[in-house]
Amino acid sequence: LKVRYSIPRPWKYDRTVLRFPGFGVAVDDVLANECVYIRDAGVFISKGNLDPAEYLRKIADRNTVLERIREMPDQTFEQAMAKTRNPIQDNGPVMISLACDNNKFVIEQNGIVRFAAKPQKADQVPSFADQFPYAIVPEFGNGEVKRIERHLDGGWLPVPVSTFSESRIIYRERSFVVPHGHDSLCVVEFVIENPKTEAADVSLGLTFPMDAEKSPKGAIIQHDGLMMASIDSSLAASIEKDKVTFKGTLPGGEKASCFVYLPTWEVEDPSQLQGGESLLADVKAYWERVMAPAMQIEIPEPLLGNAIRASQIHCMMAARNEADGARVAAWAGADRYGALESESHSIIRGMDLVGQEEFARRSLDYFIHRYDPAGFLTTGYTLMGTGWNLWTLAEHYQLTHDDKWLKEHAAEIARVCEWITNQRRKTMTEGAPEYGLMPPGVMADWGNFVYYFCLNGYYYAGLHQAATALREIGYPGADAFLKDAAAFKEDILRAYRWTQSRSPVVPLQDGTWVSAYPSQVYCPGPSGNFFPGEDGNRSWAYDVELGAHQLVPQGVLNPGSREVAEMMDNMEDVQFLSDGWFDYPAEKNHADWFDLGGFSKVQPYYCRNAEVYALRDDVKPFIRSHFNTIATLLNTENLSLWEHFRNSGGWNKTHETGYFLQQSRWMLVMERGDQLWLAPFVTGNWLKDGMVVAVGNAPTTF
Repeated sequence: LKVRYSIPRPWKYDRTVLRFPGFGVAVDDVLANECVYIRDAGVFISKGNLDPAEYLRKIADRNTVLERIREMPDQTFEQAMAKTRNPIQDNGPVMISLACDNNKFVIEQNGIVRFAAKPQKADQVPSFADQFPYAIVPEFGNGEVKRIERHLDGGWLPVPVSTFSESRIIYRERSFVVPHGHDSLCVVEFVIENPKTEAADVSLGLTFPMDAEKSPKGAIIQHDGLMMASIDSSLAASIEKDKVTFKGTLPGGEKASCFVYLPTWEVEDPSQLQGGESLLADVKAYWERVMAPAMQIEIPEPLLGNAIRASQIHCMMAARNEADGARVAAWAGADRYGALESESHSIIRGMDLVGQEEFARRSLDYFIHRYDPAGFLTTGYTLMGTGWNLWTLAEHYQLTHDDKWLKEHAAEIARVCEWITNQRRKTMTEGAPEYGLMPPGVMADWGNFVYYFCLNGYYYAGLHQAATALREIGYPGADAFLKDAAAFKEDILRAYRWTQSRSPVVPLQDGTWVSAYPSQVYCPGPSGNFFPGEDGNRSWAYDVELGAHQLVPQGVLNPGSREVAEMMDNMEDVQFLSDGWFDYPAEKNHADWFDLGGFSKVQPYYCRNAEVYALRDDVKPFIRSHFNTIATLLNTENLSLWEHFRNSGGWNKTHETGYFLQQSRWMLVMERGDQLWLAPFVTGNWLKDGMVVAVGNAPTTF
């Protein structure tokens, strides 16, 4: 077939597309390449007289990225940390508190301690300055100090330790929060060490946000009649308004210490604030009790094992509570965003999968308590969390089989299911591509109201899974919800096929082209072509991180299908190697495709490619994506995760942490229907003689 064409217009949203049954071919793709060859469809299009047989011989040795990965040794965590990671991710503060407590303290990299005089509220997200209006500013020596390192005590405890040096004198700051009756106490320990043989003059200055006064052991800080801090020191103290300075001569090989106590309750007698270094044992005992009911993990990679433990603690420290702890607000970031109806559910799911059942239940109760009278859920960000919440609470029930809990909330859950079924009726205009979909909505920051397939997939997964759980407890009407969910799935697939048939095929690195996987109805092609530059120049990411691949874990697309295999091939061959937001330029990605691929390039944990690999039992790609992704965001000094690359966005972004916990759990334990798979994605590098991979206390649907 010969086709005459005109030179295509410069704008990519109005491309000339040749349409075939089920897919399209863009004329400009033919002009820009030797040919467009859709192998499975038997379609070969070229702009000249290229012989198909000659082209097939030419590409015979080409492979996709995934084909190459499956033939290579497993990616190692060590290599990912060395080659994938940008060391700048170690910058940033860390939050410490007790689990789900509303009294928070922030320790900055330079040693500054930020705090508030009263507990925070679960459902309010003030500015950082309003959350932490007070600060203790340390001054080590004469100010010519050099920061040496920072780590967590014990490798994973929420006890950040920072070491500074001046003229070989070592200054060490260690901070932790310890239970004190029904309250909590923050302790900041300063240790000065003289490793020299001769005596040396040492100095430690602490500036407070209010005036200080001397006490028998050091100094006290009061404000509006409340004791804000008490200081004990083995060095003599001098006070000048808001600054307390400890100076002295320290013999060679000796140490001096100073303890700052920050109570969260009204203290009348400063002698209540004592204990010093001995309190550290209480901190360890407290967190060991909190972690005891959870999944116990031992793996040959200590840093990764510590990150899994610390991630659970970070999720609990970022969370606030209400109703005297009956409900937990799973904040999506330590100091911002609050408990988002969408992002918080990755935290709840991740914590649930690793055995933090009580945290998950109380966090779900927080959102159930906020169902709108009309039947939807929002905290003001999106409505996507409505479906996400139903999906998560249904999985919680499958893990816990807590009939009593589900029956207590069944009527509320059914009301949300009914809201979804009623909303779908609004689009049921016969012949409309969007027939049966939810009305247009947004999914994240981009205020683009459209018919997203990912968004509808969340509503479908929530409706289907919640209805399944309701049927298990015999709730009336559950079968009707299941029937509507089945129709919903077909409506999503119909709209998806309609858009896909109008979308140009996309290339693979093996020289073939495959069907596109559009992210929204009425957008037959990449979102970046139709909405260039929008949402901070990341509109293109909505085809990747919140694109059609989300339909796989949502249960709409079959993970073992050929089209899902092609989808993942294109994501690896093209999308994951494109220019990244803040970091990872395309040229660099292509040069080191193994270490710099396998993850999306804006907010990588939104992309569920690792979960798709798990569902497809694609072992080596899962291992590579799991290790490469965590390497891009991990702060190795405090084992928290950033929101974006190059320490941008939120620090200690627990939405990301939740996904990391999910992937870590599937690496060790995974359910597939009526089967339980043990160690399905444990790398062969961990299965050598003498190594131990051990899992205990893991919750499963069995």
